[in-house]
Amino acid sequence: MAVALNYSLLNDLSFILSSAFSLVSALILMLAVLILAFSIRHETGIAGASKSGKVALVVFGICTVGKDALNLFSSTMTSDVVRVQSDVSFALSVAALVSLVVAAISVAKAGVITGPLRWGVVVFGAWSAITFALNLDPAGTFLFSSEAYVMMLLLQIALGIGFALYGREQALRRRMEVFNQRW
Repeated sequence: MAVALNYSLLNDLSFILSSAFSLVSALILMLAVLILAFSIRHETGIAGASKSGKVALVVFGICTVGKDALNLFSSTMTSDVVRVQSDVSFALSVAALVSLVVAAISVAKAGVITGPLRWGVVVFGAWSAITFALNLDPAGTFLFSSEAYVMMLLLQIALGIGFALYGREQALRRRMEVFNQRW
């Protein structure tokens, strides 16, 4: 019984830690989305002058944080509350998806960012919509979510790196030249 109790405790602890890390990453995503939507130093955000694009980016961030916050507390919920939590989580997923698609269209139309990164946002929005639609069966269960989730994470990482490096090509080239000279 002590072994079963310890195993159960470790599983609960593991779930809580993974949910906490997920929530922290969602909060970081929210901060990044706010910066992308409204920019820093009175610059234009990636959605340009589109108010709907900026609102969509913020709604996407809020829904993502909300879903992860619900998951963090789901281990302490009763079965009745878990059903409500599941419905709320699904509604937040739909809202996040719709806002992501609206934001992707706004970003592409605004043309503030150029090149592959501009269309990467559209690809990410389209991939999210397709996988969401294909992963649900009529009962509302996920059919093949792990592969789609891994692909979505890879797209998020690529977009994150792209946004972090966007507009910094000249500075990166200068740093690499200095590094090569001193090497």
